Amino acid sequence: MKKLLTITVAIIALTLVSCSQEENLVVEKEQLEGILIEEFNDQNQRTMPRRKVDGAGVSVRRLAGSSRTVNSLNSYKSEEVSYALTDENGEFSLDGIPEGNYVVVFEYEDLPTNPDSNNQIIISGSNDQKISVEGLIENESIYIETSVE
Repeated sequence: MKKLLTITVAIIALTLVSCSQEENLVVEKEQLEGILIEEFNDQNQRTMPRRKVDGAGVSVRRLAGSSRTVNSLNSYKSEEVSYALTDENGEFSLDGIPEGNYVVVFEYEDLPTNPDSNNQIIISGSNDQKISVEGLIENESIYIETSVE
């Protein structure tokens, strides 16, 4: 029992050292924040005020290979780097995204990303960037617009 406890503690210690070393490899990291809102019609097809979407998934995925603009998860190879859920105000924030070429994707009720979306971002790592993302659900898809401040 004592030997098992010693081995477990050693594994945890090695894992912590390994994780802290990996974090030190990436010096420049950036922040991404945004909101997801929904436009909808009432029973009489009148456009109602937009409402904020709670509990939608937001992922930032590193693109592999091509730098061309992409909009669908099925059209490129990617690796999820960060994930969050929108809060009751439809807002989310993701910190510590390293330098690279990414695409932002919302996941809500199996709605596809609108093909006209501007959802690709490039993080340079040369200075602190704040990236804003706005998602709008309308016409059975999610339109995404990104901007760098």
